[in-house]
Amino acid sequence: MRDLIRAVLDAGMDIGTRTALQHVLYKLEMDPTKVDELYVHIKNDTNVQAFSSTPYGARIIFLPQCLRNAEKCRAPLKEEGFECLRCGSCIVPKVMDAAQRLGYAGVFVAPGGSMVHRIIRRRRPRAVMGVACMFELAEGAEKISMLGLPIQGVPLLKDGCRDTLVDIDAIIEVMEKRK
Repeated sequence: MRDLIRAVLDAGMDIGTRTALQHVLYKLEMDPTKVDELYVHIKNDTNVQAFSSTPYGARIIFLPQCLRNAEKCRAPLKEEGFECLRCGSCIVPKVMDAAQRLGYAGVFVAPGGSMVHRIIRRRRPRAVMGVACMFELAEGAEKISMLGLPIQGVPLLKDGCRDTLVDIDAIIEVMEKRK
């Protein structure tokens, strides 16, 4: 994957949008269904320096609501997403604890993209980290890139919009990135 990304970037191909990247994959006779995965990898690679040089206190994290335990979670939906009650039935409190320890500006459990954009407008972070399925990560990265914000994305291990799984160590590794 990294070799492909480097080849695409070195060739100066337009990869500013997922549509442009899909066109590149078509021209290279590659599987166009990989566009979201490749786009997220490219965005992560091209934004890692800017993200890493942003102070923790100027970064925010978005988690998908599907990480919550659908049966046990009683978190109320508020203006800035689900307000975690720290019941311990999912990994959200672990991410919140790590973010607090590092001094992040906030962790938000958002039910959708429109809320993400509302929070970004209100909070004005200088860098954004997102956890989601590949499709949502790619869509979010594309929209947030248009705002000029560096982004890092961590894909879910199991998606499906309910009771999903993610590697908590991968999340914390990205959270801790510093230049």
